[in-house]
Amino acid sequence: MLIGRFLAYLFFILMIMVLGAEGLRYLQGNEQGWITLSQLIEFVFDLETVAERSVNDGNGSQLMWNNILIPISRFSAAAIFFVVGSLLFIVFRKRN
Repeated sequence: MLIGRFLAYLFFILMIMVLGAEGLRYLQGNEQGWITLSQLIEFVFDLETVAERSVNDGNGSQLMWNNILIPISRFSAAAIFFVVGSLLFIVFRKRN
């Protein structure tokens, strides 16, 4: 229960950080649409290297990567963090 709420707060903090980066991009005039999850992952890791490793494993992860993870990574990072954080708050809410 406590870990779930901690993760929910973590996702909301990440959402606020991404929205802050969006605001800075807007103020600098470098706006090119919303920051996607793949752009965020590429900032931290090399997304193509991660994809190539999972494809080269040969254990069926290519199907998961191509059908699930790549389409999700094209969504807005702030929206994904908001949805995941909201779902965690709903699942781990205090019950009477």
